[in-house]
Parts: sequence; C-alpha cells; structure tokens
Amino acid sequence: MRRLITALVLLLAAAGVHTAVDDSSPATMMARIEGAQSPNRQGLDPLTLQQLMERFHVPGVSVAVIRDFEIHWTKAYGTADVETGARVDADSLFQAASISKPVTAMAAVRAAQDGKFSLDEDINSILKSWKLPAGEFTRRQPVTPRALMSQRDTASPS
Repeated sequence: MRRLITALVLLLAAAGVHTAVDDSSPATMMARIEGAQSPNRQGLDPLTLQQLMERFHVPGVSVAVIRDFEIHWTKAYGTADVETGARVDADSLFQAASISKPVTAMAAVRAAQDGKFSLDEDINSILKSWKLPAGEFTRRQPVTPRALMSQRDTASPS
C-alpha cells in the first residue's frame, strides 16, 4: 500500500507543477498524467503512468484533481483488488497515509480564513468532543493549530 500512495503522491506532484498554473481541460491534464513524467528524481527514463505502476508494482491508482477546493475531475487506473480482479473506480477507497496531513492542513487554513477559529488559538477552545490533557508540554503555552501543522514543539521557545 505504501507504494500505491508514494506513486500517487509523486504522480500528482509531477502533474500539479503544470496544471496549477493553467486552465487546461481535463483531457489535457489526463494526457499529462498518463504520459511520460520527466524529469524525475530517480534518474530513470521518462515513464508513463502505466510504466510507473508496473515498475513499482502498484496494482491500482485513483487520481483526483482538485481546483478551487472542489473535485475538478477523477480517473481510475488498474486493479483495486488483486484477488477478485475488481477494477479501481472513482469510488474506490485507499489508505490516505501521509497525504492526509496536507489535506487536513489545507482544510484547517481554509476554516481559519473563514473565521471559524484562529491558527494561534488554544486547540482546547476549538475541540468539542475531546480535550488535550494538560501536561508538561502545555504548561508554558497552549497547543495551537499553527503548532500542530508545523509539527514544532510548542514548549520550545519560538
């Protein structure tokens, strides 16, 4: 599963370099994603999506392009279940792994922009169903959304 997520993140990062700055149609973006990805950090010859999946033994990938906080388009490739042969589709579920961190950070920043809370507010004033217990790390200063997203030690001097 780690290979799947790694391939997906690398693929989206490569495609995002181009698509973030223009208004390409979904067909143009799909062609960029499916086509040879170059340059790449592994020193490999440019590989297509299918070749990348084969090289890294990734049975299936689902790609979603998000534009203006909405899903612009999705497309699925390969097999979701190698035992049954079920194909990947737009509704296939995958482990999010580390990609959940930047997505959560984006949602939190958007909520802060909308005035729902401040990035420098004590998270215990934001949380409803659970509170962060007081302890050694929270005595000097509270834990804030900004600190959580930067993964810095809140007890250390800034």
